[in-house]
Amino acid sequence: MKIRDLTIKDFEQFNILMMGLHDHHVNSRPDIYNRIEKPTTSKAWDFEAMLQNKNCVLLGAEIDGDLAGICVMTIREPSKNPCVVPRTRGYIDDICVNKEYRRRGIGTALYNEAVRRAHQLGADCVELMVWDFNRSALEFYRSLGMAVQSYIMEKKL
Repeated sequence: MKIRDLTIKDFEQFNILMMGLHDHHVNSRPDIYNRIEKPTTSKAWDFEAMLQNKNCVLLGAEIDGDLAGICVMTIREPSKNPCVVPRTRGYIDDICVNKEYRRRGIGTALYNEAVRRAHQLGADCVELMVWDFNRSALEFYRSLGMAVQSYIMEKKL
C-alpha cells in the first residue's frame, strides 16, 4: 500500500468512493441527504479546485494501481472571534475505504498521514464530524485516540 497525494487522474476513482459514502449517508439519513443517480458529488464538482487549494490535503491509498481509500482534510484558519482561543485545525472532511479493502489498515494509514500533514501545516489539532448512525466509524476514530468534543442534537418537528 502506498499513501500519496491525489492528482486529477484520480478523479473517477475518487468520485466512485465519494458516491459510495454518499449512498451510505442517504440510506441512513434520507431526511437529510438526497439520492442522486449519476456519480457526481459536491466534492467532485470542485475536485480540481481542491487539488490547487494549499489548505486542502487530498490523500489516496493505492494498492496495485487501485485507489483503495481516500482522505480529504482542510486546514482551517484560526477564528477571529475574540471569545475563543485562536487555533489552526486540520478538519477531516472524509475518510473512505473501498469495501473490498477494509480491515487492512488503510483507514488508519490515511488518518495517520493526515495527522502528520496537519502537524506539518501548523495545525494545533485534528477534528472531524461523524454521524451517530455510523457506529463502525465511531469505534474506528476512538481506537485512534480521538475523543468526543461536542454533540449536535436534533429534534424533528
